[in-house]
Amino acid sequence: NLGLERSWRRLAHSFAVSIVPKPIKPSPVTLNNATSVSDSSLQLTWSQSNDVNFTNYRIFQSSQKGITGTDIVTITDRSVTSYSVTGLSQNTTYYFIVRTYNNQSQYADSSQITVTTALPSTFSTLSAALITIVVVAIIGAAYFFQKKRIN
Repeated sequence: NLGLERSWRRLAHSFAVSIVPKPIKPSPVTLNNATSVSDSSLQLTWSQSNDVNFTNYRIFQSSQKGITGTDIVTITDRSVTSYSVTGLSQNTTYYFIVRTYNNQSQYADSSQITVTTALPSTFSTLSAALITIVVVAIIGAAYFFQKKRIN
């Protein structure tokens, strides 16, 4: 019966189900301990993402442990696995994470690392002070001997 067949087709069509795959979160990268830490900068490095749907890395900086913080840079090249952070304050603790995003706006965070910037080099500070003392002493001695010669 043609009418019954059409009814079944309409009924089957109305129950058609679309299967949409569940989005897959990216895997987190491993953020290594910071290197080249100075009083105003440091170097971050991490493992490369191998996720098929990779879109970018975003580095977040915070002044509080456990807080994601501020997005300081977005890197879209998956092969770039390092970043130099500059403009930091001396003797200050910072917290960093690398967040990996995919093309479905899903993300995964690395573990948070803690970094404390250095104090200014005491050698440089002492050297400058010593040079100042030596210059003042030489000028003082020259003045003393010049004055003694005149008298």
